[in-house]
Amino acid sequence: MHYWWRNTGLGTRLSQEERLGIEDVTGKLPILLNVLDKLPIQANDQGGLEEMQDLFQHLLGGLSQSREVLLMRRRILHFGECQKEKYKDSTNITRFRDAWHACIVGGRVTMNMEQYLDWRHFYVHDGDGGVTCGVVRRAATDFLRSFGNPEDFLRPQWSHSLRLAGGNVCMLGFVVEQMVLSWMALRGCGFIERRFGERPTTMLVDAIPKDVLKGQSGVVLYIPTVYNFPAVDAVLVQTGPENTAAIYGIQVTISQTHSNSEEMFFRKWESWLDQLGLPHEKVHFGFVWVLEDRGFRPARENVPEKVVTLRGDRKLVYPAFERHRFTVGEVDKEIGSKLAGARARVRRL
Repeated sequence: MHYWWRNTGLGTRLSQEERLGIEDVTGKLPILLNVLDKLPIQANDQGGLEEMQDLFQHLLGGLSQSREVLLMRRRILHFGECQKEKYKDSTNITRFRDAWHACIVGGRVTMNMEQYLDWRHFYVHDGDGGVTCGVVRRAATDFLRSFGNPEDFLRPQWSHSLRLAGGNVCMLGFVVEQMVLSWMALRGCGFIERRFGERPTTMLVDAIPKDVLKGQSGVVLYIPTVYNFPAVDAVLVQTGPENTAAIYGIQVTISQTHSNSEEMFFRKWESWLDQLGLPHEKVHFGFVWVLEDRGFRPARENVPEKVVTLRGDRKLVYPAFERHRFTVGEVDKEIGSKLAGARARVRRL
């Protein structure tokens, strides 16, 4: 990888954390690194932090939409569907799910699990499962979520992986993200506001949904199955009486240098309005950050709307919204405690 970073010239334009992220998602596989080699990248001599974050998102976005990654995802999902169709009894389905979960988090894979694995993308070494790259990890996770069992991501093997992943920032961030999303899918989002406290209807989506029903009470948690949709890990939607609604983008990250997800999320705010069929005055917008540490930043802020004037016409860039910052421990004390334990374990080594 040293020579690849040097030859592409990307090594000096990305932070250490971002370089690790690229290596994790590609698994250092030549077929995926070649995709990044071919992506058009405009030179920027300033090399500032904002530019590096834009470059990182550009690389991941281009990779996720490449023919190679889309084909890899299709093969994994197709294999999963075939296994699901083949093993319809509860015992085999449970073993199938256990085998995939074990490989995703690096857990133990027993002999009776091996028949459920796609050996093109999964492997077992010294009894521990693994995946060839982050693309596979994400695709397999998306497929497991289709079973509708969020509690599976809160089981001991995930907690054990979280405890041991402190030295692997990419794996640590992935496990925390999946556990927090599963906690919200299972127990609701009452930590944001009480009205979101009921268990939501969870839907997996690859685009802004077209079936958001106005005038129907309830909470829906949309979890994307594609990268950068739209720059968030989940979207919470509540539709209520009198043609009102609430829309919250949710980003879970333990990274110290994350991209401006708020800006990218609100680039699509009008698309949500179109699907709800409501004027923006009837919709309450918010953005929720779930962080490892909030630092000295406020827990809640009111962000005013942004309006620009073009040739005498006023255009609403984004509406007023609430910005919330929660720590992982404020969402769930147990996950927060395990995250802190993982960090402490690394410091002791």
